[in-house]
Amino acid sequence: MEQLEQKIKKLWIMQECRNQMARYEYLHSAKKHAETYRLFALSRDDCWIENYDLGFFRGPESVKRFFVDFHENMDGTDVRGSFCEHTLTTEVMAVADDLKTAKACWMSPGCETRREPGTGKLTSYWVWVKYAVDFIEENGEWKFWHFTIFSDFCSDYYTSWVEMEYGTPATPDLLAPDGKPAMALAYTNQTKPQLWPVPPMPYKTYDGNTMTPRKE
Repeated sequence: MEQLEQKIKKLWIMQECRNQMARYEYLHSAKKHAETYRLFALSRDDCWIENYDLGFFRGPESVKRFFVDFHENMDGTDVRGSFCEHTLTTEVMAVADDLKTAKACWMSPGCETRREPGTGKLTSYWVWVKYAVDFIEENGEWKFWHFTIFSDFCSDYYTSWVEMEYGTPATPDLLAPDGKPAMALAYTNQTKPQLWPVPPMPYKTYDGNTMTPRKE
């Protein structure tokens, strides 16, 4: 049975991780891309982000290419009317018994307003995703170590997601991912429900990313 002191430390770590994830949502909504990037454990070459639409990005420079270079290019110089807001729900979190890492996943309903390439027309979208995140302590702060974004569906305001036809997303040249996504999970009218990511269970020490298909 866990000692009271260890339980208290785990609760503190969990709150630090929750705050970090909430900061991500606020900063991302405000288009603070450089500040979002700094939420990662940038002293580690094995930090990564995987986006199931856009690819796998390993190491600080690749994470910067995804969060700063790509998003700033996508936003352009005129962000009037741009909107991006995602919420965090259904959290499952576990802290290692050795208190060195933590794992968590969330479902995230969201909505966005984007400018259509070429026309610049503002279009509203429903965008639902799931997050699976490994946290690690860096210089006294709990940072993102491994960060996976699973796309559930994206449909414009007037179109049911059942009616959407999904192809393989084109990866912009600017992104230059280090690898392809491990698998495709976006909803179609032919997909079957599955448990993914797998919510973290209590664990003693970090033994690999067990919530996503990608193995270290």
